[in-house]
Amino acid sequence: MKRIIDKHKWTNNEIIYYLISLLIILFYFSPYFIWGQDCIIEIGDNLDGNIPYFKILAENAHKLGWNYEVVPQVMNGLPKSSFLPQWNIITLLFYFFSPFIAYSIHLILMSLIAFIGMLLLLKHLWSDTDSVIRNVIIFGTALGFSLLDFYPSSGISIAGQPLLLYAFMNISSGKINIRYFVIILLFPFYSSIVFAGVFIFIILGVWGAYKIVFDRKYLLFFILAGILLLISYLFTEQALIFNYLNKDAVTITDAQGINSFSFFVSLKVMLKLLVYGLPSHANVFMFPALLVSIFFAGGLSVYKKYSYKNPFYIVILFILVFSFLSAFSAWSFLDPLKMKISFLRSFDFSRFSFFLPILFYIAFFYSLKIIKDFHIKSIYLVSFLLLVQVGFVIKRNGNNKTLYYEIHKIYSYDRKTNQELSFKEYYSEKLFIKIKDYISIPASDYRVLGLGIEPSVLLYNGFYTLDGYNSNYPTSYYNDFRKIIEKEIDKSELIRSDFDGEGSLCYLFSEELIRATKYTKLNSIEINKLEINTEQIKNMGGTYIISAVKVNNADDLNIKIVNKFEDPESLYIIYLYKII
Repeated sequence: MKRIIDKHKWTNNEIIYYLISLLIILFYFSPYFIWGQDCIIEIGDNLDGNIPYFKILAENAHKLGWNYEVVPQVMNGLPKSSFLPQWNIITLLFYFFSPFIAYSIHLILMSLIAFIGMLLLLKHLWSDTDSVIRNVIIFGTALGFSLLDFYPSSGISIAGQPLLLYAFMNISSGKINIRYFVIILLFPFYSSIVFAGVFIFIILGVWGAYKIVFDRKYLLFFILAGILLLISYLFTEQALIFNYLNKDAVTITDAQGINSFSFFVSLKVMLKLLVYGLPSHANVFMFPALLVSIFFAGGLSVYKKYSYKNPFYIVILFILVFSFLSAFSAWSFLDPLKMKISFLRSFDFSRFSFFLPILFYIAFFYSLKIIKDFHIKSIYLVSFLLLVQVGFVIKRNGNNKTLYYEIHKIYSYDRKTNQELSFKEYYSEKLFIKIKDYISIPASDYRVLGLGIEPSVLLYNGFYTLDGYNSNYPTSYYNDFRKIIEKEIDKSELIRSDFDGEGSLCYLFSEELIRATKYTKLNSIEINKLEINTEQIKNMGGTYIISAVKVNNADDLNIKIVNKFEDPESLYIIYLYKII
C-alpha cells in the first residue's frame, strides 16, 4: 500500500500571521512576568483545588511509590489514585519549578498548544492556496480558541483536542508521518482520562466503526493510532485504573446517589449549553460574535441551498448531539437503567460537553468561510467579527484578570474584593510560616482543619489536614468526617447539598458561613453558634483548627484559642484554636 507523506511549507504571509499571533498570546500572559505572584488568579477549582496537590506530589516524587501508597498530608492519607496522574507534564513542571512559575508556564503551554493545534487543524480543513482572507480566518479563529480559559488542572484535555484530531484525521486519510504518532503518544501525558480520555475513545470507536462500514482505507493505521493512545493512557493513569479494578477501594464517587432531572430541566440545560457554550473549564460564549456568526452563516447557507453534507451542517449536528448527551444524561427517565448498571451511575456523561469548545470554534471557522463568500468586501465583516471575538475572550478569561484590574485602577479606583485575591494573597506563605513556627513541632505530628478558609491554603503551606477538596476518597472517611459536622448539616440544606450531594467538599462547614466566600480583613466576621463534634476530631487525630473567623462559643466546644496571627502582606486574620 502506497503511503501518502504529508508535506507542507509555510508561506511568508503565514509566518507573519503566526508571529503576530504569538506576540498577542505573549502579551496576554505578560502580567505573569510583570507582576509575578501579585497576579489575580482564578480561585474556584484552581487555587482552591489541584495546585496544592501538584505541589505535594512534586515535593514527594522521590518518596512515593506506585498505585496504593498514600499521600499522608491530605485527609489522613489518600492513595495517589485520588490525585491527577503522577506521570503528567503538569506534575513535572511543579517538580522542576516553584509553584507559581510552574503554573505560569503551564498556562502558556496550554494556550500555545491550543493555538498550534487549532491552526494546523484549520489549515488541514482549508488547504487551498495562500490568501489574505484565508489567513485572517484561520489565524483569527485559532487565536480566539487559544485564549479560552481552559481548566488548568485538566491540562490539554480540551486545549489539545484540535491537535489530537489533526493527527487522527491525517492518519485516517493516509498521510502517514511519525509526528502524528508522537502527538498521540504524548497527549495522555498532558491530559486526563477522566476529563477527556474516556470520551475520546468513545468517539474514536464510532469513527472506527464508520470506517469499517464505509471506508476501510488506511484502517490499520487508524487502529494502530488508537491502540497507541490507549497504551499511553494505561501507563499514565495506571494508579487510577488499578484503584478502579480494586473492588475493596470503594470511594465517595462510587457511593454518590443518582442526580436526576425532569425532562424540562434537562432541556433547559441543553439550551444553556447551546446558548452559553461550556459554562466552565473553557468558556465559549458570553462573546456575541461567535454565536451571531453561526446564526448568520446558517441563514446564508439555507438561502444558498447548501448541501446537507456541507461541513458546517455536520459540525452543528455534532454540537446538538453532544449537548443532548451531556444534558439528558441526568434525565430521570434513565434512573431505572442506572440503578441496574453501576457503570452508568459513576460515568459522567455530562463531560461530553467538554467537546463543545472545539466544535463551536470549528463551526465559527466554517461560518466565517460562508460569510466570506457572501460579498466581495466581506473581509471587513469577517475581520470585525474576529476582532470582537478575540477581544471579548481576552476580557472574560478568568485565568487572567490582572491586566484588566491594573488598567481599571489607573482611571478609576482599587476594586479588589475578597473574591479577587492574588496568588501571594491567597496562600499567604509568610503568615502560615509564623503559625507553623509557633506550633513548633513537625507538621506531620499533628492534624489541622480549616474554618472559613479552604484546606488548600493549609495544604499548600505544608500542614497535614483532616479536611480536603477531593471527589475520590474512601466512603469510610466520608462517614467519619460527617460525624464532625452532623449538627451543622442538619441546620442547612445548602451544607447538606455541598457535603452529601457533591461529596468532594469535605470541609468544616458552619451554617453561619458562606462556603464560596473568602473571609479576610475585607469582610471579617465572628460566628456565635458553631456546633461541631470536637471529640470526633480528636478521634481522627485532629489537634488544631486554623480559623479565618473568630468563634465566640469556643468554650462550649472544648476548643481554646491559643493565638491570633496577622501579616502585613496577607489579607487573612487567623485564629489558632487547640482542641482540649
